[in-house]
Amino acid sequence: MFSYWDANELFDLVALGGNHKTRYISASTEPFNEEMEIDESKMVHWLDFFGVDYEYEKKGKNKIFIRRHVSGHASKSELFELIEKIAPLKIIPIHTMEPNLFEARFKQKVILPSNSQPIQV
Repeated sequence: MFSYWDANELFDLVALGGNHKTRYISASTEPFNEEMEIDESKMVHWLDFFGVDYEYEKKGKNKIFIRRHVSGHASKSELFELIEKIAPLKIIPIHTMEPNLFEARFKQKVILPSNSQPIQV
């Protein structure tokens, strides 16, 4: 979850200078009043400032997020497809009962976390 009200976190999350491949996916409701439209416009400007990629369409001279519907958890096949498309350097499976499935599929990319232990990347 990341909205305009969290935009100050971008300073800590995204390297300045565009030397990253960060992507924002909007899964929130469309703005339904002027205040929400202004907040979305501000969010677009912050993402542009930090060079964060996102899908949008033009509405007049403004960019409007293309939204994705999300509900619940991804299926195993959807999760694996997403990982393959993103092609991360490391995968840390959390919130799963079967981390071994990630090890079997993605081999050296997987780092299994241990309870109360720091993760060495």
